[in-house]
Amino acid sequence: MDANRSYFAEIWQCRRHVIVALIVFLAAFLIYNATKAPTVSFWDCGEFITCSHGLGVPHPPGTPLFVEVGRIFSLLPFISDPAARINLLSALCGALAAAFAFLVTFRLIRLWWSDGDFTGWKMMATYFGALVGASMAAFGNTQWNNCIETEVYAVAMFLVLFLTWVFLVWVEKRSEPGADKFIILLVFVGLLSTGFHMTTFLFLPALFVGVILLSERLRRDYRLYISCFTLYLIAIDLDSFLIANGLWLAVLVFMAIWKRTYQWCLPLILLLAGIIGFSSQLYIPIRASQNPTINMGNPTTYTSFRAFLERKQYGDQNMVMRAFTRRASWLNQLGNHERMGFWGFFNQQYGINGRPFAVLFVLGLLGMYELVRRQPRIGWPFVFLVFLGTLFLVWYMNFADGTRIDSLTGDGQLEVRDRDYFWTPGFMLFGMAIGLGVAGLMEMMRESLFGRFTYLRKPAMILVSLLVLLTMVPVKANYFSCDRSQNFTPYDFAYNILQSCDPNAILFVGGDNDTYPVWCVQGVYGVRPDITVINLSLANLPWYIFQIRDRMKVPLDWTDEQIMALRHHAFSSGQLYRIQDQVAEQILNVNRWERPIDYSISAGTDALVYKGRSLMDNVMMQGMIYRLYPTPHAGRVDIEKSLHLYLNTFKFRSLADSTIYKDAQSMALTTNYTTGLELIADSLARVKRYDDAIGLINKAISIVPYSYDAYAFLAQLYVESGREQLVPGLLSRVPHSSAADIYYAWGSANKKVGNRARAREIYGMAVDSFPHDADMFREYSLILYEDKDMTGLRALVKRWLEDNPNDDAALRLQGQLNKTKQPTGKDS
Repeated sequence: MDANRSYFAEIWQCRRHVIVALIVFLAAFLIYNATKAPTVSFWDCGEFITCSHGLGVPHPPGTPLFVEVGRIFSLLPFISDPAARINLLSALCGALAAAFAFLVTFRLIRLWWSDGDFTGWKMMATYFGALVGASMAAFGNTQWNNCIETEVYAVAMFLVLFLTWVFLVWVEKRSEPGADKFIILLVFVGLLSTGFHMTTFLFLPALFVGVILLSERLRRDYRLYISCFTLYLIAIDLDSFLIANGLWLAVLVFMAIWKRTYQWCLPLILLLAGIIGFSSQLYIPIRASQNPTINMGNPTTYTSFRAFLERKQYGDQNMVMRAFTRRASWLNQLGNHERMGFWGFFNQQYGINGRPFAVLFVLGLLGMYELVRRQPRIGWPFVFLVFLGTLFLVWYMNFADGTRIDSLTGDGQLEVRDRDYFWTPGFMLFGMAIGLGVAGLMEMMRESLFGRFTYLRKPAMILVSLLVLLTMVPVKANYFSCDRSQNFTPYDFAYNILQSCDPNAILFVGGDNDTYPVWCVQGVYGVRPDITVINLSLANLPWYIFQIRDRMKVPLDWTDEQIMALRHHAFSSGQLYRIQDQVAEQILNVNRWERPIDYSISAGTDALVYKGRSLMDNVMMQGMIYRLYPTPHAGRVDIEKSLHLYLNTFKFRSLADSTIYKDAQSMALTTNYTTGLELIADSLARVKRYDDAIGLINKAISIVPYSYDAYAFLAQLYVESGREQLVPGLLSRVPHSSAADIYYAWGSANKKVGNRARAREIYGMAVDSFPHDADMFREYSLILYEDKDMTGLRALVKRWLEDNPNDDAALRLQGQLNKTKQPTGKDS
């Protein structure tokens, strides 16, 4: 018994940090698994799930290893939902990333104690700092979201931190025989990681800097520099990568055979390890040649494969060259600009936001300072890693803010979604730096109190030890927004679109969120396989047009040469005639109404064009799609079919549950439901079926309670049906900011039914409640003008300008009123 106790005590003494890392892994995995999405999510998740399920080729630059590993997870027998099986991959890799975040932070702090003393306060500071760093890294908002859905970033971050840990192991063992095997592992995993995501590969330069700083032997070996340089060329250009590595490989093989020395064998092994790691990319052309269901870019030839890896689909320039032409101002890219400003995402990561974030920011800077001060040859590479994951990526990704748009190609449009996930490595590494700062602050406190103020030492130590509670801050702050465990919105949205379609229809969709989830629900879950889904955004690209014609068997009578010759151009009116418009037009021409033509509502009205004119008069809404007819259609809505879909077929899980977080994109997309129900209700109201219309809008509110325009529409129906007394009750059911829409609809409805005096009264109340609402001011001033109440109009303008002195339109109106003869009596 004593022997066993001694054995386990020895294990705990030597490997306690590994045991704590396992505990961190388990805790992170349990939390990720508890909050992971139960099915498909929006954005790229549906594409990755579908590609993993059927071994497809996802969008450039491709993720072959992710698809292959995802396929293995799709076969797991103990999870019923196929998407949830693949979501588990992200949860598992996220938990591994958390464990390695702890191990890396632990090793970095452990290196501070060069005297070998690792007991008492030093050990406590090390463990507390590593735990805080791991928590900040693992439960930062962006990384947590990556770990609960099928995305590549959880895997990528696990690999980044694994490589950093391997580097630190090499640091510890670099003087021992055989230590170079860790360098070989770094190169192999670094190039292998390109099969998951290129993010990992971008961080190898920082580790290379650490290697040459710490090893004089390797620092003086020019062969190592050449091998690493030629391998890194893949981040720039495939041609250069293949030519340089081919030539250098030939030289190394020749010299290794001739010289037979280790100095020539090591760079040869490094080069071969990198090439073998990168060979996972061969999956892309091999699988593409087999014509899978999803075959983005169709990279079956060397030219198309090169363009695929270099992301030419997103522009003629590769990413490096594009970075030199700024697509936004530096202020917007670095600041708080919507969807793409770095700082706007950075200070919301760890649960302490706004000005209090300065405390965490200073702790992170302190941690990096302490690391550089104590171990500069390790500290500077770590700082370089943080730089690469933050400011360098601001330059490299070059996100657009919507102010520098190419009118022909559309490049430069505001980013379609929040781009915080690209900075995940930087956010995680800075979170670990916060942990370094905690350890540094604890050590500074110990040093400052050593030998003096001994009576303060113990209470001060206890107080500073409370910093370990920072581990709970991001978990508590981000749990609600990162909990997807009951969120079925993306699946239901895709399901409802497909169920709205006519049998054997051609369905035109517009963007990621009405495409990827639809692909997944159709291809993975087997819902409505009779529908042919065509993404109009991809229809601007020749490879996709070929797939429409050849794989989807959609009627297109263009030759290969005609497809390759397609270009954007403009009509004489100046309206842009996009390739996608030409493709849709050609499909309509050749189809000759043999197959139904449907458009998803979320595709937008700009998709409904034919030879430059709108097709809105030729469509009828049914559920979540517009059905196209050959002649103008009298009705805007197929009332009976839409009612059947909304009341009997559609799924609306998660939407009305206030305990489930909905991001802005989900809320915007799902308000399409209320838009559809409002169109049906409007059609009912036109034939005086007000009871049915009001019941339908109440149904819409019960389905999507955050769609506040439905409340405004209900106010309009109440007025038109003679139930105006019910309108004030709506105001208490919406946020103050949305009440303006109800006032606006309330006043407009009274104006419509001829009760102008009541409309004026309502607009007056609205302007009092919303003194900065320009639309309300405009409506009120218009009705006063129409009623020839110049006295009231002058008073309104004067009061408005007191609250809005810089309103140019109001100033011009005031000038015009001042030129008008003042009335001597009552205005007429």
